[in-house]
Amino acid sequence: MNQKTSVSYLIALLAAFAAFNAQPAAAALPQSPSALPGSFNKITPFTNENGISTNPTLDWGASAGASSYTYCIDTLDNSQCDSAWVPTSLTSAGLTGLATFTHYCWQVIAHNAQGDTSANGGAWWCFNTGSESGDPYEPDNTWELSRQFLSNETQVRSLRPAGDSDWIRIDSMVETGLVIETSGPTGDTIIYLYDSGLSLVESNDDISAQNKFSRIDRFCGQDALPAGAYYLKVSQFFAVGLNLYYLDITLDPCDPIYTMSLPLAVR
Repeated sequence: MNQKTSVSYLIALLAAFAAFNAQPAAAALPQSPSALPGSFNKITPFTNENGISTNPTLDWGASAGASSYTYCIDTLDNSQCDSAWVPTSLTSAGLTGLATFTHYCWQVIAHNAQGDTSANGGAWWCFNTGSESGDPYEPDNTWELSRQFLSNETQVRSLRPAGDSDWIRIDSMVETGLVIETSGPTGDTIIYLYDSGLSLVESNDDISAQNKFSRIDRFCGQDALPAGAYYLKVSQFFAVGLNLYYLDITLDPCDPIYTMSLPLAVR
């Protein structure tokens, strides 16, 4: 190879090297997360919180490494979603049109390519909607304002505002047995049964050491109530306000003739 050829070859080699270096670098491949989304917690509404608006906002903290979230709100308190999981990229969700005086539970799950992480280690939170102005049966804060109650009916009630009491009148034309019971997601009630002269017949604070709701029962052939008018008062032990409870009254006339016609008025 002569000198001229060697020089030409060297120039061509340098040009090829320069052209190679001028090529744009290949785009970097997206990197998948190396771990599950980080642990995180729900913020509001707090669990067991009462008096929540029917248009609340669910808030939760950010999960490190999460690419998206899904949340569920449900009326069944069973630690699973019986409605639907709703996807979002945010750490909050505005809700509208929830039912008043209703028990709701909610949960959030963070997602990425490696898998899922549930808020609060998987524990669901629950809250109760309601109103500080009281339930639809108000005003019924005194015996004079006692409200109608139909036998074998379940009423959804509240003890709002704090210190509120609910009064119900029971009229029976015959001797009758009855069961009066309060229940709900959380709460501590006391019930008082008075005769027509407002003398106390019976009261109950707690059904058991574990169940802080209340129950009074009277049975035909044992301790049934004589015919007459009675008043029931429901109040809260700590008088701080109870946003949601259920009231059931079941009447059992002791005379079988009246059992067929049910000439009972509960109001």
